[in-house]
Amino acid sequence: MYKIGQRVAVDNRNSTFPQDNRGTVIKIHIQYIVKLDGGLTGQFDSERITKLEVKE
Repeated sequence: MYKIGQRVAVDNRNSTFPQDNRGTVIKIHIQYIVKLDGGLTGQFDSERITKLEVKE
């Protein structure tokens, strides 16, 4: 389960921009809506998201 505002990595390999694979969960509606760092917004199910480990 992911929360709004959580940083995540997504499986974006079928996208036009597969390297744009990190972002922030901005909305949860059936699937997770993730605002990617490159500016795009995508919809992903939980199987295509992994928690992004924050390095300090």
